[in-house]
Amino acid sequence: MSRGENLAAGDRVDPHAFERAPALGALREWSVPVAASLWVVLVFLVRWPALWEPSFVSDSMIDSAFFAYAGELVRTGGTPYITFWDHKAPLIFLLNAAALALGGGAVWGLWLLNVAVFITAILLGHSAMKHAFGSTPALLGTTYFAFSVAAMMPANLTEGYVLPLQWGAVLLLVTWGSARRSSVMLGVVLGVLGALAFFLRANLIGAAVSVGLALVIMLLAQRRTRECIALVIGGLSGAALVTLPLLAYLISVGALSAFWDQAFHYNFLYSGSELRSKAGAFYFGAMRASQYGSAVIPFVGWALYARRLWSARHDAIASPVYLLALIWLPVELLLASMAGRQYGHYFAASCAPLALLAAAFVVEVTAIAPAVLARGQGALVFRLLALGTALIAVATTALHVARDKTDRERRMQVTQTAEYVRANTGEAESILVWGHAAEVHFLSGRGPASRFVYPLPLLTPRYADAALVSTYLHEIKTAAPRLIIDATPNALESEDLVPSLAKWDPTWQFPKSTTGSRPWWSMTPELKSIYDYVHANYVPVETVGPKQWVVYRLAQPSSSAGSTTGR
Repeated sequence: MSRGENLAAGDRVDPHAFERAPALGALREWSVPVAASLWVVLVFLVRWPALWEPSFVSDSMIDSAFFAYAGELVRTGGTPYITFWDHKAPLIFLLNAAALALGGGAVWGLWLLNVAVFITAILLGHSAMKHAFGSTPALLGTTYFAFSVAAMMPANLTEGYVLPLQWGAVLLLVTWGSARRSSVMLGVVLGVLGALAFFLRANLIGAAVSVGLALVIMLLAQRRTRECIALVIGGLSGAALVTLPLLAYLISVGALSAFWDQAFHYNFLYSGSELRSKAGAFYFGAMRASQYGSAVIPFVGWALYARRLWSARHDAIASPVYLLALIWLPVELLLASMAGRQYGHYFAASCAPLALLAAAFVVEVTAIAPAVLARGQGALVFRLLALGTALIAVATTALHVARDKTDRERRMQVTQTAEYVRANTGEAESILVWGHAAEVHFLSGRGPASRFVYPLPLLTPRYADAALVSTYLHEIKTAAPRLIIDATPNALESEDLVPSLAKWDPTWQFPKSTTGSRPWWSMTPELKSIYDYVHANYVPVETVGPKQWVVYRLAQPSSSAGSTTGR
């Protein structure tokens, strides 16, 4: 067995033992990731029909729409954190700008990028699990990952874009020995992957951190101190290869200070929830990420690996894959639950470690009951488990498409609103959307009257102050948009994040019931000036779409009305 296989499996289990049972064969083996990839394409075609209808469908449609529009603003000359306010790191804006440039500004460019990202993650994941454990474990792990993540649908979100980076880090680990890479080069590549994940969103570094920890523990346990130091130096160097050009870009466009305020200062406040909220989010995430396949398989796999670590410490520490399988899922769940928010897409990054544990489950069960493998029945049992996992995800997706009218209603609402805006404003005019509906800007071609494309920062405790609200009011007065769209009426509970513009409500907060916890967003006294200005200068004239969004029109259009930012 090669050094890489020893690293992956230790001295106890041959990860390729399954190939000596009835073999899958090369063609059948690769049919697994190919079939999984085709399923992803089918799900995208059905749920996100961007090839024939400009729309944004995801586990968080409001976030997906905003990231698309932010990419469009960058594509047309805007600057992150200056042209628009947002608390994500800059990489998703740059990726989306490139994808939209590929499509000439059409949504299908984003669709194509996301499909490519998901398929790449599937192929890398299958290759990593096959190197680590063999073909049959990789079959179950790949099925678990691909069908779960497609059902969760973190499309055009940071959590979706990080998936191939996660599996790239794992593949790097399991092929390190056989490829005879130096520790420095291993660290450099791992540092690059970790930095790319960080600049998507800071808490998406779980895979790179977990792989790095597993390697450091193994090297220190084997007294290979020089290699450990070389690994760390390489990791820092790799991170610098990504960080320095991005910082240079932000400095060159004058956005470094705004980047620090929005992506670090705001996120520090955003994550300031109580411990019980974080614990609740941790449990929610574990259940949500595993709901599309049997939760028993990966969690039993984790328990069996923990048992091995306890009973055979030397062998387990000699294999960084064992350590990775144990620490990766808890690390991802801890990072995703830092904000204490129970948003499903926050935990999409946990699908990959769950899949790795599903593959490990096959190896551990076989090691405990080797007679099953000897009779040649093991591969069949695990293939049936993979089939069952796939059927659960397929059934869940089919039921969602058949029963859930949310996606279609949202697309209809946004389309009708954009059509209304185009019919009642000039191409050079800007509009103000109050709420979370960046699609209206994207589809109507009308720019935002303020850099606050959505008003959540104005509602964030300890961040929203008189100066921030004053800036927002000044931008609105300067732009003097002809139309204001109140996109808050009849919002889903998960999207009801902004108070209605109809009436000042000093008691408003979200969540509405906090049971002693701090609200995530709340009305501030300073915001009353926004309501006073709108009601003094605008009149509600019409409702649009199935959700009855309210259109406000400027009572006396100003000659200064026009496009301001980002167009």
